[in-house]
Amino acid sequence: MRLTRPSRTQERLDVLTMLCRKQSCRFLVVAEPQIRNYSQTSKLKQERRKMMPSSNSFHRIDDEHKQIVEKYISVRPVPLGAIARDLGLNVKISALERGQSGLIEYRDGAYTIKINRHETRERQRFTLAHEIAHFLLHHDIIATTGQIADNVLYRSGQSEQIEYEANRLAADLIMPNDLLFSDLSEMGVPVTDEVIERLAQEWQVSKAAMEIRLSSYAA
Repeated sequence: MRLTRPSRTQERLDVLTMLCRKQSCRFLVVAEPQIRNYSQTSKLKQERRKMMPSSNSFHRIDDEHKQIVEKYISVRPVPLGAIARDLGLNVKISALERGQSGLIEYRDGAYTIKINRHETRERQRFTLAHEIAHFLLHHDIIATTGQIADNVLYRSGQSEQIEYEANRLAADLIMPNDLLFSDLSEMGVPVTDEVIERLAQEWQVSKAAMEIRLSSYAA
């Protein structure tokens, strides 16, 4: 019997899944990746769209904040700075403690997000989305405790559920389902490593983050 070597995408996702299990964390939905052509019939596109709803975390945002977010998630890359500004959040690129990716704090009646200046641009963008998500979902906790500070694994001392919710919403903010699905449909090509890298560059996220996001679209 002839053995087939797993694709690079499969190998990378296997590693991500293994690391996730070791750290007892939860990513989005890491399904077995498959190379598929997303330019299919309108009926199938509609069916796939139904399979890819925004997370429950997104639907928990209050109406006022949701209107602000929805103003900006129809363009790529999503202008996270503009979202933060309109939400009344101050954003600072700071020299944080080693091993800390970002934090959001409440002081003197204002919310401030601090992002580690030493991390990559793509990593900083996801961290910013994560901290915005904390504000949208957990502002009461932040106001009570003073801050939520996330390490490089996006752990903060808060419950695993709270960090899971923030990660889910961060992905919805930085890689909105509708627009990303539209990109895949218009490209009309199999989802290869090259396609994933191109999408990651256009959306200004890491290739690993894009792989994880696309894995939730696999049948």
